[in-house]
Amino acid sequence: MCAPSLKNALIVISLCCLGIFCAGQNTNGAEATTDETELARASIVKQKIQSIVQATLKEGEFTTADGIKATTRVPPSAERIEEVKQLGKSAIPVLAAYASSESPRAQELAMRFLAGIGGDRIVEPLRGFAKHSAFPSSRAEAVMFLVETPLSRALPIIEDVSKTDPDPYVRKTASELFIKYSRTD
Repeated sequence: MCAPSLKNALIVISLCCLGIFCAGQNTNGAEATTDETELARASIVKQKIQSIVQATLKEGEFTTADGIKATTRVPPSAERIEEVKQLGKSAIPVLAAYASSESPRAQELAMRFLAGIGGDRIVEPLRGFAKHSAFPSSRAEAVMFLVETPLSRALPIIEDVSKTDPDPYVRKTASELFIKYSRTD
């Protein structure tokens, strides 16, 4: 694993190279714009997160002695969580997009990475998982991660899920968490 400062340097070098490439692609001869640089960075962040998610998923794959392929849940390592955190706020929309993933395991990993980032800025992405994931287990998990965010923003979402989710397990989970965390002792 690269040290965080080396990773940052590699990201900067990659951005510079992409910026030069993008600048060379302009037909009017102008240098790369801020928008092009941001687009290049967003592309790098997306690729990096996809790589981290896929590598973590792959760690859970194995073959039994009988030749049967199986998977097990492997939580992301502290190093991988730190890699995502190093990508900064630009990682959040990429992780939020996993709410529409066809893989519940990829959704779970994205939420774990969001929880690793923490703070107020992950409330809306977790709301997206809680309200829009196709998988009840992911919606319930999103509600569980929401209690790790500022409760003033999380509790209204949890209460809404407790009343509106189509799945009884998700509603029950949200209701129990709402009762537990809305108490003012």
